[in-house]
Amino acid sequence: MLNLQLTEDVELIDSIFNSLKKEKPDNVSFAVLFANKTPVGITAFYIADTIHIKGIGVLPEERGKGYGDFISRVIVNMLSGYGNDIIVDYKSNYFYKFGFTDIEGDKMLVRVKDLKFPSKCKGDNV
Repeated sequence: MLNLQLTEDVELIDSIFNSLKKEKPDNVSFAVLFANKTPVGITAFYIADTIHIKGIGVLPEERGKGYGDFISRVIVNMLSGYGNDIIVDYKSNYFYKFGFTDIEGDKMLVRVKDLKFPSKCKGDNV
């Protein structure tokens, strides 16, 4: 069973980022993906005038199982409920399928009214 849960558990968050060998962003909220109660991935985001997805990561030993796609779909769907534009703070071909377009720098944007949920998403950087 997959479950994406918001968390403030600093120990869990730090452990996942250490496993991903990535720097943990500051001043953001986190949601952890659990598969059968085992943490397998994480997403970092913040909500302001626009919503920013700072990153999505899946533990190396858990990649290739569709977890990145699951996290992406759930977090984009959840954040779209705020009615604001959603910005991904990095480029990934994967997000074009949701209707995201390139904006300044290495960011992507979708207006909630233009958001799409394709039946299948296979892409990079997920």
